[in-house]
Amino acid sequence: MTSEIKAVLIGAGIALAGGTVGAFLQHFLSLRTDRIKRERDRQEQKSSREQDRREETIRWVRDKQNEVDKVEANTKAREIERLREVLLESVSTRLAPQDLERFLQEVERKNDEDGLRWAERSRAVLENWLTERLQ
Repeated sequence: MTSEIKAVLIGAGIALAGGTVGAFLQHFLSLRTDRIKRERDRQEQKSSREQDRREETIRWVRDKQNEVDKVEANTKAREIERLREVLLESVSTRLAPQDLERFLQEVERKNDEDGLRWAERSRAVLENWLTERLQ
């Protein structure tokens, strides 16, 4: 064998070994890249699930608070309506029909001006207001 053939065979062997090593390196690097991508995707999914869970908890708390607010508003409205009925009953027993009609108009006007705030006042304040209006 001539030295040129030996050099070609050695060069081919080196190229074959280099190509094989390069292919193995490429293969292992792609495996590592895939593993890193899968781990990142898993972490993103986990964080997404946690975020969804937090949002669901926030939504649940908000819904519960809205329910509580509605119940409180309904209770307050019923209490105000009850106070108004008590006031009107106590007034209706003491007034003549024409005075009662005038008083009811005054109450409606006051309700339109102040909203429900006028009925939230104490009974003594409402009685004073009533006696002022009757005079």
